[in-house]
Amino acid sequence: MKKFFSMMVAVAAMFAFAACGNDETPEPQKPAGKTQLDAPVVTVSNVTEDGFTLTWEPVANATKYLVFLNADNKPETTETTYTFSGLDAGTYKPRVKAVNEDGNYKDSDYSAAVEPIVLTGATSVNWFTQTVALPEDSDELAAKGINSSNTFTFNWKGDGVESLSYMYFFAEDLAGMSDDDIIAEMYGLDAEYLAEVNTAEGADLQFSDLAGGTTYVLCAYVTKDGKGFMAKSEITTNATILTTSAAYWIGAWNARTEKMVTFGETTVDVTEQVSDFTYTVSQYSEDYSNYVYVDGQSVLNNIFGADNGMLAYTGYTEEGHYVLSLYNPAMYSDQGNGNYLAYLAFADVEGLGSQDGVYFVGGQYPAIEFVSDGTTITCNMYQGNLNGGGTFTVAGMDIAFSDAQGSILGLPAFTLEDGSTYDHNTFRYGPVQILGEADVTPATLSKKANNLSVVDVMPVSCVVAM
Repeated sequence: MKKFFSMMVAVAAMFAFAACGNDETPEPQKPAGKTQLDAPVVTVSNVTEDGFTLTWEPVANATKYLVFLNADNKPETTETTYTFSGLDAGTYKPRVKAVNEDGNYKDSDYSAAVEPIVLTGATSVNWFTQTVALPEDSDELAAKGINSSNTFTFNWKGDGVESLSYMYFFAEDLAGMSDDDIIAEMYGLDAEYLAEVNTAEGADLQFSDLAGGTTYVLCAYVTKDGKGFMAKSEITTNATILTTSAAYWIGAWNARTEKMVTFGETTVDVTEQVSDFTYTVSQYSEDYSNYVYVDGQSVLNNIFGADNGMLAYTGYTEEGHYVLSLYNPAMYSDQGNGNYLAYLAFADVEGLGSQDGVYFVGGQYPAIEFVSDGTTITCNMYQGNLNGGGTFTVAGMDIAFSDAQGSILGLPAFTLEDGSTYDHNTFRYGPVQILGEADVTPATLSKKANNLSVVDVMPVSCVVAM
């Protein structure tokens, strides 16, 4: 069964590597009155990133040998060679002693210490695999709004894996990070997914909403029987290709509202007044394939001109219809003087008794959503619950400026280039009608749109009354 991850904010699970070496070795017991076996003379060969081979000459009268790596790794052998593999990164000082099981000879002393063996750690083990790939574009992915340019898939398959923590990183960010640093950033996999990892098929998963044409490294740290293993897989996403839905919306659209709302110091007036305007929709960022930038919603376009745009997400319904969602609010760091560009949604509020009316309502939700079956476009206004009780239905949205904390106090006022002031107190009201494609060629991706970066959001369902 395919699962999906979205990487937002979570508390990282921390793990520590198991100890890799131990210089202390137990003293052999020496039966009184018996000849002691000679200590083996050990040589080291075939050193790899996760193992090495020990070899020694046969010791007269020895029936077996005890190979000591650390307190938890003390294999016995009747051969005169032993190979360690699948070891963690660390420094090792193995030793060997000869044993006579008949009791006729004392055990030998441990062999002399060899030069410290430094390993970088295993790159694979036989009890866990991580396979990473790019998905093929398909109708199934498209129906979920997923495109191979911002997605990679992976499979985790294990045998008795006891814990798994994971995280993906930009490849360039790993340059100065140790494995301990990486582990400190990781998320812990829950029991349901872990159980699926330990099946014959493993767990099929994917990360989406990634940047196109970017190299990532997926890291997974797994444990079993007290041993830890770090898997690292590098993958480069395809160059950004627009999703079918984003490509559908990009362009210019004639739009209309039938009413306007005006806020005074103590009054709210809704009037029958047709307002025709044009949406121009361009790709929001060169990195992402399903976000677009919508210009034309704001009545401030008449005051400040273009580029008072809004971020929108494109996707699909279960029926395969195209969706365009204008979000509220997002705070953007492209304004000076300590103020920020904010999406301002206002709504019809009910359930407050005598305080029912029209208010500005903060929160992160798709304030206005358009759904198209390819012929007809429907406008849906978001409905939600207020934190303090009551409900609201979005009646419109626009752009205003706020301070760094997202506070909008009083009627938003702006100082124009000629020094005059403009009180932003008039907004379009009610569902937006999309009348059809406009005979306008939208501008290419603007630098301003491409450089917007989210820095903060208002509290969900917080009411700011005007």
